[in-house]
Amino acid sequence: MFHLVSGLIDSVFKESKRNFLLLGIDSSGKTTLLEKIKNIYKGSPNKKLNPIYPTIGLNIERFQVKEKHIVMRDLGGEQSLREIWANYYKGTEGIIYVFDASDLNQQRIEESRQTFEQLVEDEELQDVPILIFANKQDKEQKLSKKDVENIFCDSIPMGGVFAVVECSVHNVEALTKGIEWIVSKIPQEKK
Repeated sequence: MFHLVSGLIDSVFKESKRNFLLLGIDSSGKTTLLEKIKNIYKGSPNKKLNPIYPTIGLNIERFQVKEKHIVMRDLGGEQSLREIWANYYKGTEGIIYVFDASDLNQQRIEESRQTFEQLVEDEELQDVPILIFANKQDKEQKLSKKDVENIFCDSIPMGGVFAVVECSVHNVEALTKGIEWIVSKIPQEKK
């Protein structure tokens, strides 16, 4: 009986988990960023990352940001895997879209833009804040924040809450800035 009452009290007074999706086309760096973000918020920002392999399906990480319990789902970005993304939209409170700013191939840029456009048009994701990580800023040739805004801005619904943050796996400050921005945009209490 004690465990039942204790569990009920915990469920009422503990903050519930906040659900985020980490999306982007293949090779944008989603899984590598997720590993780094996890390390940052679990107190090991300088921990060396193990080799990262393309996500086939789903990776889930849990960590805490400013007293909010975050559940981050990293979905594979291969064309065939994008078909399952919609299965994870319900209950999502924030989208982190990772764009490889160092890939200057126009076909890849357009593929990413179209994928993003389809994503933000989905009814389940209306009113969900969106963070675009312009990733791989440590590379010599890359698109600027302004370039990335120009690529994606027209796809954002009128009045949509979004930000573009330049980042790389080596820039803890930029990753922290982006994550804390999107966490600050979710309501205090779940609906």
